[in-house]
Amino acid sequence: MKKKLTNNLGLKILAVFFSVILWLIVVNINDPVVAVSFSGIEVEIKNADSITGQGKVYEILEGSNKIDVVVRAKRSIIDSLSKENIRAVADMEELTFMDTVGISLSTNKYNDKLESITSSTENLKINIENVQKVQLVVTCETTGDPAAGYVLGSIKTDQNLVRLSGPESTISKVSKAIASVNIGGMSADISTRVELKLYDSEDNLIENSSIVKNIDSVNVNVEILATKDVPINYTATGTPATGYMLSGVNTGTPATVKVAGKQAVVDALSVIEVPDINVTGQDSDMATIINIKDYLPDNVYYVGSVADSQISVLIGIEPIATRTFMVPSTNIAVTGLPEGMTAEFPNLEGPVEVEISGLPDVISALSANTILGVVSGTELKEELGVEELQEGIYNRQVIFQLPEAGISSITTFSVDILLQKQEETQGASTAEEDGTNTTNE
Repeated sequence: MKKKLTNNLGLKILAVFFSVILWLIVVNINDPVVAVSFSGIEVEIKNADSITGQGKVYEILEGSNKIDVVVRAKRSIIDSLSKENIRAVADMEELTFMDTVGISLSTNKYNDKLESITSSTENLKINIENVQKVQLVVTCETTGDPAAGYVLGSIKTDQNLVRLSGPESTISKVSKAIASVNIGGMSADISTRVELKLYDSEDNLIENSSIVKNIDSVNVNVEILATKDVPINYTATGTPATGYMLSGVNTGTPATVKVAGKQAVVDALSVIEVPDINVTGQDSDMATIINIKDYLPDNVYYVGSVADSQISVLIGIEPIATRTFMVPSTNIAVTGLPEGMTAEFPNLEGPVEVEISGLPDVISALSANTILGVVSGTELKEELGVEELQEGIYNRQVIFQLPEAGISSITTFSVDILLQKQEETQGASTAEEDGTNTTNE
């Protein structure tokens, strides 16, 4: 038996050797070792509190926290691995004096069956600084323009302060925290949530993941107001110098102003009143300047520059003209008499001399024949406190009917009025039927 086993021993050993070689060749052909690269692997930070616990903050430099990893292993192993299986860890307790931390690589499965796992980035590069904390006022800005006929009103945020902490070198550059809202084409109020953005003193955007904000966004309410061009009315008070009066021509430059407010408010506004412009003692046109903002109603706002809100006002003042008119007595009548009663003026003889003062243009346009004097029977009854007027003689002041504007004074006089009951005859005049009688003796 022993002899059989040792027969051709060399050939048998050679056969076994070639069998192993053949098996290895077959295995490597079917499951070869391959290398695969996995990109963008995030480096996990371990024991970060070893730095932050000292009141410092670290910043990863040159994007060294994102690495590419090459794994060599049999195809069967590689095919079962994905990016999520790769682990890259930097332990901050292993920080070197050069502010670098070695990156250890592994997989969370088949780690012991890998031929190798490597990366061209061996160290995490960091910058360590003192932590700086600041507090900034939140500023709200708008971009774009509202729809035609509308302007920007008030802007309010639910929070007006933001607290920042981060690397001293970065935080020291931050000068503004801004919430920006686009109002382009808007014609109604806006309410929205807006992200806070940080800027330096030259309006450059600062984006740094190491900056920690206590709030990342704020609620912003933007008021959009309707506009309207509204005329201005000026009213003078006081008495001009003796011999002068207001002409009634009050002008301002500009004649209208643009205002803004809620739609219903501006729609209801037809004129802006500027009262109490004192002309006491003036003997010529009075020029003054007013700030139209002082005369706007509540919830109405001036649209324009500060300089343009100053309006030049001219209050017209003219010398008084006086003229005497001989008014025919037939132009004086009694009105409001009860039916069946007539009125006569027993002491009225010829035309009545009436002196009227006022603006020259108004006075020159008057004619004696167009001036009418009236005694009101209705007012007489009210003053006497009676329900019906009785026959008798009454003395009453004549009221002349003249233009309401441009007259400063007029001669007044009283006249005796004889009231009598009309005799009922078929020849009653039309005047008697109307209860009005004018007598010219």
